[in-house]
Order: sequence, then structure tokens, then C-alpha cells
Amino acid sequence: MTQKRAGWLPGIEGLRAVAALSVLTAHVFILLSGTYSPPRPVAMSAALGLQGVTLFFCLSGFLLYAPFVRAALRGTRPSAQRFYRRRFFRIAPGYLVIFLFSALVIGTVITRAAAYGEHTTDHVGRMLDPGLLLSNLLLVQGYFPRGVLTGLTVSWSLVPEVVFYLLLPGLAWLGIRAVRRFDRVWWLLLPAGVLILVGLVCHHLALESVTGPGGEAGNYYRGSGATWSAVFWHSFLARCHLFGFGMVAAVLVVAVAREGASARSVRGVTRAAWAAVLVGVVLTGLLHDDRLIDPSMGMLFTGVIILVTSPGPGWPARLSVRFLESAPMVYVGRISYSVYLWHVPVIFFMGAHALRVVPSSAPGLAVNLLMVVAVTLGLSSITYYAVEAPAMRRGARNPVRREPVGAGPATSLVQPAGEAAAHPPR
Repeated sequence: MTQKRAGWLPGIEGLRAVAALSVLTAHVFILLSGTYSPPRPVAMSAALGLQGVTLFFCLSGFLLYAPFVRAALRGTRPSAQRFYRRRFFRIAPGYLVIFLFSALVIGTVITRAAAYGEHTTDHVGRMLDPGLLLSNLLLVQGYFPRGVLTGLTVSWSLVPEVVFYLLLPGLAWLGIRAVRRFDRVWWLLLPAGVLILVGLVCHHLALESVTGPGGEAGNYYRGSGATWSAVFWHSFLARCHLFGFGMVAAVLVVAVAREGASARSVRGVTRAAWAAVLVGVVLTGLLHDDRLIDPSMGMLFTGVIILVTSPGPGWPARLSVRFLESAPMVYVGRISYSVYLWHVPVIFFMGAHALRVVPSSAPGLAVNLLMVVAVTLGLSSITYYAVEAPAMRRGARNPVRREPVGAGPATSLVQPAGEAAAHPPR
């Protein structure tokens, strides 16, 4: 078993691995299948792999809000400055290295947004447009139509992720103030509720705000075209409910993990988690629709996160944790940020240099997948140990500063068992 660090949460690295490998597999099926058409169940499963991004969003909400929840129960307030510092060193160095190498050296980035009738892969090469290059470096490419899905493509998800980072200390302050006033831990759900409400409304509006032709063309413009609809669809406003789901999981897990939590509370949270998984599965399987897929998968992943990380979930979750805690899954989870960023440039490089193996057959597609996994894991290991890990150590260099909130109802809440926050997430 891989050596565990302080603050280790069971199964979290494995869940990161699942998210990264799911997205990688989906993109291999989409971009390297050639003329081969997999059976419908296989194709649908591969398409669901793109929901690995949803899992990443939920994990961010869970892991980043959990330390604020613990602090509220202790009557302290985490340093926002230190939070921002850690987030910068966690995200920026690895991204900048991978993006600049892909954009300027090997030429495997999207150089402009696709028009209707084009495919995003029609514009793969070196990014020579100074404006697009700068916007991608600053992770603001998602705020204007001609920048949507340019660069590493998957980096679109970092744009709402950064917005969440910027807003989280303020949202946590709102929850902490509510807890101090009403002396109830469940008021920490208030910020999560705000994000879920705003996200579900904006998600619905984004589906309706198609600029361009209707039908299939309208869906294309919303998802990939150089339009304001695509900007809105990929924005934090249309995705913030997914972070909110993760924040709900953080409150429930911390609440049942604290000293003095009753067995009844543990059972109640466990049942709620299983209900979320069941509802998510039913909505995803029976009502496969754009209007429901992201929220339903968000509910499913919220339940999974709770079952994996909270006490007393029963043998099915414990069996899953054993798999997620296996050495290969933990290792892939540790380097999952680089895996997420590297895999599309690797796929584009293989396509540009005719490195695909018998693309029009199932065995060929399987070999393509293994090649992408092997090369991506190799590159990701290099960038993790050479760039990410040193940057994270630098970001965590300053000692933790906990400022007392002051006398008030929050100080009367039961202190959670264990202070250590989760290790830096994606």
C-alpha cells in the first residue's frame, strides 16, 4: 500500500484517477476511432466518460470546502491569503508548462474556435495568435467567443474552477456567519445551496440560449461554436451547482466524522448518500438528456464521495475503497492533473503523425487507448515530480495561520475529529 500523508482521505486519490482516466478514454473513442463504430452500449459508456469533468468539479467543492467546515466547527477562520497561494501553486505551474510546450513546441493545441460544419480538430497546431496565447496563459479564454475551447481544450474546465477558488473564501464566510448566529452546523449548507440554485437555473438557461440555427446546429453552436451561448454553457454560472454538490458532501462528511456524532446521524447521512446514488443512476439511465445528465451525475458523484470518505457506509463502499486505495489507482490519482492536461495533446500528436494502430477496428482502438495511457502517464509523471510537486511544496511553505473567530455560538459546536485538511486537490 502506498504510504499515506497527513490528512489522507480514503479513496480520494482513486476517485481522481477514475475521473482523469474516464475523460482520457472518452477522448480516445471520439478522436482515434477512425471509421470504426463501437457497439451502442460501448459508445454510450465512452460518452459518459466525459462526466469525469463533473466528478472533478464535485471533488473540488468537497475537498476545498471541507477545511472551512472544520474551521467553522473549531471557531477559527482559515487564511484566505494562504488559500489563494496554495491554489495558485497547485494549478498554474503545471498548466503553464504543459500548455506552452504543447502550443509552441509540438503544436498540439486548438488554435481557434470551430465554426459550424467544422470540427475542433480542424484547427490543431501551434498557437501563434498573441491574443489567444495570452488569454490561454491567463485562463480567460472562455470569456469570449473566439477563445472557447481553444488551447488544451480540456482547460475550459479550469476557467470555472478558478472562479470557484476566488469565490470560496467569501462563500465560506457566509456559512460561518450563519453558524455563529444560529448555532447550527447545518447552516454551513447555505453557500452550497446558493451555488446549486444558481447553477441549476443557469444550466437550464444555457440550454435555451442557443445563438445560431436550431436543432443539431444549435446544439453544436452551444457546445463548440464561437458564440456567446458556448461561453455561457462553459461558464462557472452554468456549472456552479456541481461545486455546490461537493460542498454538501463536505458538510455531511465532516459533521458525521466529528467527536460525539451519533450513530443515528451516521446512518442518516449514509442513507442520504445511497439515495443520491440511486437517484443519479435512475435519472442518468432512464432520462438520458442534456437537461439532466450533469445534475444527475453530480448527485451520483456526491453520494459516492460521501460513501467513500465517511464512516459506516457498509461493505459495498468499503470494497470500493480497497480498489480506489490500491497502489496503481493512488499513483494515477496523484498525477491526475497532469494526466488531464496531457492526454489531448498526446492524442493530437498521434493523429498528426499517423501513429494510430488499425483505427477502424476494436483491437486497433484498444491499442490506441493503451498507447495514449502509456505515453500520458509517462509525461504526467515527469511534470508531476519536476513541476507540480515542487510548486505545491512552495505553496505550502508558510505555516498555517488560524485566526479566532471570537466568542459566539460557533465556539460551542463540537470540534471535529482531526484537524488536517485534505492534501491539495486538482
